[in-house]
Amino acid sequence: MYRPITRFWTGALPVALLPCFLGAAAVQPAAAQETGETRTVVVSVHTQKGQQVNGLDASHFRAKVDGNSVQILSARYDTSPHRVVLLLDVSGSMTDNLGLERKVAETLLSQINPASPVALLSFATTVSNRLPFGTNRLVLRVALEGLEPPPMIKGAKSTRKTALLDALVEGLGMLDPPQPGDALCIISDGGDNASKVRESLAKRSAFSSGMRIFSILISDPLPIRGRTPEEASGLDLLASLSDHTGGTMVEFDQGNMDWLDGEWARKHPEKAQGFREDFFAPLEVMARDMNACYRLEIELAEKIQAPCKWKLQLVDPATGKPDRLLVLRYPARLYPAVPAGAGS
Repeated sequence: MYRPITRFWTGALPVALLPCFLGAAAVQPAAAQETGETRTVVVSVHTQKGQQVNGLDASHFRAKVDGNSVQILSARYDTSPHRVVLLLDVSGSMTDNLGLERKVAETLLSQINPASPVALLSFATTVSNRLPFGTNRLVLRVALEGLEPPPMIKGAKSTRKTALLDALVEGLGMLDPPQPGDALCIISDGGDNASKVRESLAKRSAFSSGMRIFSILISDPLPIRGRTPEEASGLDLLASLSDHTGGTMVEFDQGNMDWLDGEWARKHPEKAQGFREDFFAPLEVMARDMNACYRLEIELAEKIQAPCKWKLQLVDPATGKPDRLLVLRYPARLYPAVPAGAGS
């Protein structure tokens, strides 16, 4: 029997495998000393089964930059509403998968804190639809129901290519100035063949923003259709964006969704419902990260002048030994601080 499997790219390493070279981007810092600085870093802590862990304080975290200890001034579990931008791919390669894309977006939206302001951008060759931040979920659901590729114009250049990087940069702009806990979620098949912005510049903007980027990859059944070169490189791009910003990546296969909507599922509705819940379960874990996170206030002995590697660990306060039972997600590097509004 063909059973649905959703691949869950955590964008994280178990604490047992730390230290690893991950990193964190800057939120506008306050002066700590004449030569140093303090800044806020957003992190998530989970059990191995994806359940969030709260109740930790600064003594549970340990960090180093270039081998030098970093002082953790405070660790606060933040459940306040956080802004979320949804980027939805409506390019030609997504035409047959728009039903799954809508369902994934609707399911994620239902799990996000109702008080969290959510904005929506859809894109193909260009960004075609823009909904500003709001908490009216009915408006967003209506927009999702109307999600369609742009019309083909005879004699004109293709309007259904994929400008994922251009959309990413515009989405980041909607979150400028950044606030701790901000998140951007990309739902796409991963390809990019139309962006005007260079990948290196777009990634630099993303990594230095301090925002978490979550990725949802929509894929066709690989035995039926292999990934194009653009989609293969796009998968790596989405994984990199999530890994380096402390987000997560999930992959949904259209073939699994077809199976859930197929004849066997109609004959066995109760069993199919269980599979359906398992299929979409990773979205609940992703939404938890959007809804709550730890805000670490750290003090650096010197100001960050260039992107640098750092190491963050969870430890047992009583022994100082790494806690190997939990999973820690945090951004990949520390970047020079960008003054609020500088990107606008």
